[in-house]
Amino acid sequence: MPHHPDILEMAQRITSKQDFLEFLAVLTDSCEAAPDQWENSTIRAYLEGLRGFTQDTPDAEPPHSEECTGLSWRRLAEMLLAARVYD
Repeated sequence: MPHHPDILEMAQRITSKQDFLEFLAVLTDSCEAAPDQWENSTIRAYLEGLRGFTQDTPDAEPPHSEECTGLSWRRLAEMLLAARVYD
């Protein structure tokens, strides 16, 4: 696996779809390379963690237009990252 910046820092720097896609690749590699760092290592546990985290946290960013849902690429990355360990 190629060297990547810290995954938490990477999530904080996401500003585009391309950044998000690169983050997803690193996140996927992380699950395979270091499964011991994932509390929720099955898809079911991961999705339950994602649901719990999403339910328990307030919306981070308000919509900026009628077309915007208020969900940024960065927020989505933070949600996916949190689901690794969130109960």
